[in-house]
This record gives sequence, C-alpha cells and structure tokens, in this order.
Amino acid sequence: MANVPATVDFSEALVRQIAMDVGKQVVDHIEGQYPRMFEHVSQASASLSIRNTAYNAIMEAVKAANNGEVEQMLKRHDEHRRTLRKLRKVARG
Repeated sequence: MANVPATVDFSEALVRQIAMDVGKQVVDHIEGQYPRMFEHVSQASASLSIRNTAYNAIMEAVKAANNGEVEQMLKRHDEHRRTLRKLRKVARG
C-alpha cells in the first residue's frame, strides 16, 4: 500500500455520516441476500439493531485509532466473540 497517508483528518460529522451509510449498506445487503431472516423477527427492529451495531463498531474503531488503541480493541473484540460463541454453544446443549 504505497503512498497511503499515516492519518486522514475527517471531521467527526463526516465520520458519523460514513458510519451510518455503512450501517445502512449492511442492512440492505442482509435484506437482499437473506430475506427469510425477517420472517422470524421484526424487520424494523432487526434493521435498526444491525445498522446501529455497524455504526457503533465504526465509531469505536475511529476512536481507538485516534487514541492509538486499535490493537487492544481488536484483542477485546476477539475475546468477546470467543466468549459469546462458547456461551451460545452451551445454551444450545
């Protein structure tokens, strides 16, 4: 990745717009690729949850990057995902 600047200075408002747009793209993708999912849950509620999860993850990543804490954030997320997988496995029996 030659000639990539070390940092890019976006305004917070622009980052929020980008994060929200990505969240909406994720929802659109899921609605298009997995339409039957919404037969089992409230489409409005699920869409809002998915969109906001993507938005929050992006905003957290930006904050971590600005604070030089990306590696710690990624480690925390990995540990959290492993814990959730284990809990789901136990819950399924």
